[in-house]
Amino acid sequence: MKAVFVFLIYCLAGGAAKAVDTPPLASQEAIEEAVSVFTDWARAWESKDYNAQWALTHPRIQRWHHIRRWRDTMRKGRARSGDLTAFEVTNVAPVHATQIPCTEQGHCYRKDMQVVLILLKTGYARVDAKQPEYVIMANSEEGWRFGGGTFPALPLGETMVILDRKDERRYEQMLNKPR
Repeated sequence: MKAVFVFLIYCLAGGAAKAVDTPPLASQEAIEEAVSVFTDWARAWESKDYNAQWALTHPRIQRWHHIRRWRDTMRKGRARSGDLTAFEVTNVAPVHATQIPCTEQGHCYRKDMQVVLILLKTGYARVDAKQPEYVIMANSEEGWRFGGGTFPALPLGETMVILDRKDERRYEQMLNKPR
C-alpha cells in the first residue's frame, strides 16, 4: 500500500529521466480535458453505467477486457467497497509513461503514450481508503481515456494497465495457440 504513495510522489517530483521516444508532456488545456473525461468516467461508475464507463476506457484495455468482463469486475468491486461517499481530485500532473513503475508482474505502460496522473481522496460505504488513489489518463486516437490506476477501490488485475507492445505480442501468441 505504501508503495503506491511512494510511486505517486516519485512521478510528481520528476521521477525518471525523459526517454527520447516519449511524447511531450500534456499542455494545461490537455490536462483539463483529461480531468474532464476522468470525471465523466467516475460519474458513470457512480451511476452504475458501466457501458458508458467502458466507452471512456482506453481501447488497449478494451481489447483485453471485453465489456461483459468489465461490467462484472465493476459490479464485484462495488459489492466489496460499496458506493462512493467522498471524491476529490487532490493533484494532477502530466508525466511521461516511463515514470510510471511497471506492475509486480512486469507489465509496463507504453513509452509512446501521453499521460496525466490524477491523485484522488476518496471514501466508500464499506471500506476505508488506506491511501490516496490514483488514475492514469492516456491520450488515444479517441481522445483522453482511462488508462489504469487504483480507482475505484478494487484490484483491476495486472492487464488493467495499457500493455506495452512486448506484453501484447505475448498475449496474442497465447490467444492464438491451438487448444
